[in-house]
Amino acid sequence: MASNVNASNVIKAIIAGIIIGAPLLAGMGLTFMASTSLLLLSSPLLLFFSPLLLFVSFILLLSLAGFGFSTAVAAAGLSSLRRAFKAVGGESGPVVCRRGLETLTESGRPVREEIVHVGKYSAETVEVFPSS
Repeated sequence: MASNVNASNVIKAIIAGIIIGAPLLAGMGLTFMASTSLLLLSSPLLLFFSPLLLFVSFILLLSLAGFGFSTAVAAAGLSSLRRAFKAVGGESGPVVCRRGLETLTESGRPVREEIVHVGKYSAETVEVFPSS
């Protein structure tokens, strides 16, 4: 496979790299300068309001503990539901399987048969439609 590398293609690639990379580099520099200046301006305010921020951090910590507790309670609830379904459905838990089958009778009437399996129990419904 022959490669087409000559001075013209190299110059075009360098120009394309500069066109794409220069704005990205400039944006990165401006973002860094803005974040540094905001840090320098806000650090005295951070020291001044630190007693207030301490109580805010305690409130945030308590709310996170509440979220953690609610997650633990939800996991316990799901576990108990799983155990209840397992008790009803057998060893593998509830397996719901629906099979719908549409056929025609010998007289040409459409019939829909549906079998629903839940664990070790099943229910069958047959619906006969009037002939058209």
